[in-house]
Amino acid sequence: MISINAQDKLVRFQHLTAKEGLSQGHVLCMIQDSKGYIWAGTYHGLNRYNGYDFDVFYADNNIPYSLFIDVVFSLFEDSKGKIWCGTWGVDVFDPATGTFSHIPANQGPNSISAGEVSAIVEYGSGIMWFATQGGGLNKYDPVSGKITYFIVDETREDALKSNFINDLVIDNNQFLWIATEDGGLSKMNLESKSFTTYRHDVSDPYSIPSDKISCLLKDRMGNLWLGDNNGFIACFIEEKNNLNAFIVVLRILSLKKPESWIWRRILREISC
Repeated sequence: MISINAQDKLVRFQHLTAKEGLSQGHVLCMIQDSKGYIWAGTYHGLNRYNGYDFDVFYADNNIPYSLFIDVVFSLFEDSKGKIWCGTWGVDVFDPATGTFSHIPANQGPNSISAGEVSAIVEYGSGIMWFATQGGGLNKYDPVSGKITYFIVDETREDALKSNFINDLVIDNNQFLWIATEDGGLSKMNLESKSFTTYRHDVSDPYSIPSDKISCLLKDRMGNLWLGDNNGFIACFIEEKNNLNAFIVVLRILSLKKPESWIWRRILREISC
C-alpha cells in the first residue's frame, strides 16, 4: 500500500537557485541523463548539474557550435547519449565534443515545421520525432537529414487532429502517443503512419478528461498516464488494450486529502 500522508515522514527539499548557479528561475523542462547529470532548460540558458555545480550553456554568436537561442522548451537523451534540446528548432549536444549542432525551423523543406519544439522522442535506434506548437508532428532521420511532416488533414479520419502538440510518448507496443492542446489524445501506428484519436465525451465517464492534454508519462508497468489543463490525471492500462473502457479519471486536487484513498483506487484499477 502506498501512503502519501505528509505526516508519515519528514520530507526535506534542497533548493537550487541562481545563488547556486542556476542560470534563470523559470525552469521549463528537466531530464536526468545516463551519466547521472541533471539537465534543466530555462528561458535563459541550458543548465547541467553534477550534484555540486552547474555548467551553463548560452547562445553566443561569437562561439561556433553554441546554442541557437537561450530558451530551451524540451530535453531528451537519445540512445547514443546525445542531448536533444527543443529550442527554436532543435539543438543537439554532443558530450564527446562539448558542441551543439542546430536543426533549423521554418526554413523550407527539411527544416522543422514550426519554431517551438515542445517534446522529443526517439524510435528504434535513431529516428527522432519532434512535437511542435503549430506545425504538427515531425519525423527526423539524422542520417539523411530528411524531415517528414504530419499535420491536420480534415479530409482523413485517421489523420492528426491538432497541430499544437504538448507531449510525446512511445509505449511498449511501439505506438506513438500524442498529447495535443485542443485535439484530444492521438495514437500513431509507427508502421502504417495512421492515427487513432480519443476525445472527451461528456456522456462517457471513462473517456479522456478533456481534449486539452498537457503531459504524458509511461510508468514502469507500461501504463500510460496523462494530465490535462483542468487538474485531472488519467491512466490507460495498456494490457487491457481498451482506452475507453479502462481509463481511470481522478482529480489531482484530491491529493489534498490526508488519506491515501486516491492511490488505493489507482492500484485497485491497475491490478484488476
